[in-house]
Amino acid sequence: MSLTRRLPRLWLVIGLIGFCFAPSMANAEDTPAAKQPTEATAAKTTESPTAAVDKAIRFYQLRIEKQPKSGLDYIHLAQHYVRKAKDHGDESCFALAQQALEKALELWPNDPKALLAIASVHCSRHQFRSGLEAAQKAFERDPVTLDALAVVADAQMELGEYEAAEATLKRITEKVTTPAPGLWVRQAHLAEIKGETDSALDFLKRAEAEVLKGKQGRPIPPRLVWYQVRLGHFYLDHGKLEEAAQKLEPAVAAQPEYFLARAGLAELRSAQGRYEDALAEYQRTIGLVPDPIFFMAAGDIHAKLGRADEARQQYDHAEKLIVESDATPAEYSRELSQFYSNRNLKPARALELAKTDLTFRQDIHGHDALAWALYRNERYADAAAAIEQALRWGTKEAKLHYHAGMICVRLGQAERARTHLQQALSINPKFSVLEADEARKTLDELP
Repeated sequence: MSLTRRLPRLWLVIGLIGFCFAPSMANAEDTPAAKQPTEATAAKTTESPTAAVDKAIRFYQLRIEKQPKSGLDYIHLAQHYVRKAKDHGDESCFALAQQALEKALELWPNDPKALLAIASVHCSRHQFRSGLEAAQKAFERDPVTLDALAVVADAQMELGEYEAAEATLKRITEKVTTPAPGLWVRQAHLAEIKGETDSALDFLKRAEAEVLKGKQGRPIPPRLVWYQVRLGHFYLDHGKLEEAAQKLEPAVAAQPEYFLARAGLAELRSAQGRYEDALAEYQRTIGLVPDPIFFMAAGDIHAKLGRADEARQQYDHAEKLIVESDATPAEYSRELSQFYSNRNLKPARALELAKTDLTFRQDIHGHDALAWALYRNERYADAAAAIEQALRWGTKEAKLHYHAGMICVRLGQAERARTHLQQALSINPKFSVLEADEARKTLDELP
C-alpha cells in the first residue's frame, strides 16, 4: 500500500466526502464566503488557497459573533475547517469543525445537513462507528441526498463491513442519474479490497477523466487534483512507475503546495531509486505538512543508504510527533503500531496498540497490523491466523503477501512462504524501500 495511504490513509479514501455527487451542503465551495473564482478572475487573484480558506473561516466566525443562533453559519464554518484540514493538512481543524457542528446540532437537532457534515468529520477522525450512525440518521431524514449514503459506505469499508458497503454502493448506483466520480472511486476502493484490480483501475480512470474534463489550461483545485493523486498511487501500488509519473508529476505542477501530491512524488522518486531527489521532495512535503509518516519515509531512505544516525533522527522525530499529539487512540493506534512493527521497535507496545486499534475497526489492514505485531513478538501461529483474516477477501496488496510470506517462513512452511513472497514482488517489486529487499533476500535463502 502506498505511503500516503497508511498514516493519513483517510486523506485518500475519505478525502472525497462532501464533493462526490451533485452540489450539496457538504460543499464548502457552495457557501457565500468561498465561491470559486470565475475563469476571468482566476488569473487575476494572487490570494493563496490557504489564505482564501482562512479568510472564509474568519468570515463565518464574525457572522456567528453577530448572530450566534444561526445553525447554518456553524455548518458553513465547519465546512471550511474541513476544507483546510483536507487540502492543507491541518488536522487540528477537524476538531474545530466537530465543535462547530455540535453547536449547529444544539440549535438544529437532527438537521440532516449538520448530521451529514458531522458524520464526515467523525470518519475523518477515525470515529467510524459514530460517523456511520450520524450518516444513517442524515439519510433517514433526507433520503434524496446521496452524500449521506456515500459516508455510510466509507464508514462500513473502514469498519471492515465490506458486504454492507457493497450493498450501500449498489443502492447509490441505482439512484444516481449524473456522472458520479465520488461513487466510482469508492467502487474502486472496494474492488481493490476484493482483489479486482482491473475493475478498480477502470473506475479510477473514469473518475479522473470526469473531474478533469474541460479543465485544460485552467486552475485545478486540490480537491480535483486528488483524483490524479489517487490514480497515481494505484499505479505505485502495482509497480507501474511510468504510469504513476504521468499522474503525480502533473499533479504537483497543478498544485505545488498540495501536500498529498508532493508526498506522492516523493514516493515515486524513491521507487525509481532516485533517493536524494526523494529526500528533497519529502523535505518539501514536511515544509507543507509535518506529518509523522513523511519523517518515517525519509528515515527509511536514510536507512537504505546506510545512514543509521540520520534514520534514527527521523524515526525519533516521527515517534515524538505521534506520542505528543492530541490524537485519540482511534486515530493513532494503528499507525504507531505499524511504525514500531515495520522497524522492529518496541514489539510489546506495537502489539498492545494493534489490539487497541481492532476494538475501533476490524478491516483487513487492522488484522494485518495485528499479524505483523504478533510476528515481531514471535507468536507465529497467532500471526498466521491474523494474516489469514487480512487476506480473506483476496486483496492483491504486496505488503499483505510479504507479511504472510515472512510468517510462513517462521512456521517452516517454505512453499507457502515462496508463493506469498513471489506474489508480493510480482504485485509491486518496489513495495517498500527496505522490505522489498528483505523479501528478495528471504526468497533466495528458502530451501
